[in-house]
Amino acid sequence: MTETDVAREGRPDVVQIRIPSLRLGPVVLAALALIVISLLLKGGVLARGYFIEDDFLFVGDAYEHNLTWDYLTRVHKGHLMPGALGLVWVLSRIAPYNWFLVAAVMLALQAAASVGMLVLLRRLFGDRVGILVPLVLYLFAPLTVPALSWWSAALNAVPLQVAMVFSLAAHARFLRDGTARHAWQGLAWAAFGMAFSTKGAFLPLVTFSLTTAYFGTGRTQGWVRAAVRELRARPRVWGAYAALLAGYALLYLLRQGTAGRRGRGSPRRTWPSASPAGCSAAPSRPGSSAAR
Repeated sequence: MTETDVAREGRPDVVQIRIPSLRLGPVVLAALALIVISLLLKGGVLARGYFIEDDFLFVGDAYEHNLTWDYLTRVHKGHLMPGALGLVWVLSRIAPYNWFLVAAVMLALQAAASVGMLVLLRRLFGDRVGILVPLVLYLFAPLTVPALSWWSAALNAVPLQVAMVFSLAAHARFLRDGTARHAWQGLAWAAFGMAFSTKGAFLPLVTFSLTTAYFGTGRTQGWVRAAVRELRARPRVWGAYAALLAGYALLYLLRQGTAGRRGRGSPRRTWPSASPAGCSAAPSRPGSSAAR
């Protein structure tokens, strides 16, 4: 708890500021212990990994290009991820094909995401023992391990997790105390998530759903009414989120296909030329000798 409670006592010109204690309770200590254990397990997985597939392509592209706007905004296989490409460029220039460096950065980002999840759960539910259940599910979910051990996937997935938990945590604090800067912090974290993954475009929708379904009156008056009421109550905040989404979509459309054939997600179908006799040859199957 870091919020400042302001209470007026006696005379109206006297303001007493009380800052809650920062002592770690048993729930927080247990949560931190779980985070450390999960990081040790994931660190063991990363220690046995190495670069594969698109990892080599990313490092090669980093050496072929300077750190320019054109390089950062290339749409690679349907993904607009300037933050991920920027991180690849920096790490490749520091120590190319250094798995220890890459694994350390990814593990540090995973640690940030884990701590962020703890912060989010405390903001939503307080220091209750029950928050350890969703925390454990997040920390030890096997679905997150493959993405972490493959660098190309981790570049998208892990920073997106960081952005999601801290964006929601900042917005939850905004809804609790009404301080506008926390709302803009949530917006900034959403932009951070979009910079690393196209799936970050869903973060504003997740934030809006949390606001209306959990903090709003959606459970008593219906979600649609709660959504309309929320849009009318905070038009600047949601207008900023809408502008962020529109800007990201526009940039994606303008830069689509800029990475060449290697960066496009939809393959082109080509037909063989007609035979000398005027009869079209049958299309060869992938993997056959004709296709090779």
